[in-house]
Amino acid sequence: MAAKKQRLIFLEINRDDPYSVLDVGKVIDQVIVVMSCRKTNVQNVKQDPFECSKAIDEKGYRALQLLRTQGMPTMIGCLQHMEHLSSSKHSYVKRLFQRIFESEFTDKYKFMTMN
Repeated sequence: MAAKKQRLIFLEINRDDPYSVLDVGKVIDQVIVVMSCRKTNVQNVKQDPFECSKAIDEKGYRALQLLRTQGMPTMIGCLQHMEHLSSSKHSYVKRLFQRIFESEFTDKYKFMTMN
């Protein structure tokens, strides 16, 4: 049996333009939510984890809300910039971002880190 070839096309959307988000949302099968921990305030993250993590910004929440109105495609969470944190904080920050991702999209979607 011959293996099927899959074609992947990556699109970066303009989060400032709601029509761009809605147009791309009509044709996509998967969304990669890229989150950065570069601006995470590690010292105060235990007092207010959602505010200090800065996992998803205001533009990101608006884009995700638009995608939800059309029906949510498969989501993949990706955490980057872990190298900016001390190694002792890696597991805590990863769990925090994974918890934020799962609170937004449930735990049926994939979550990973990039180094």
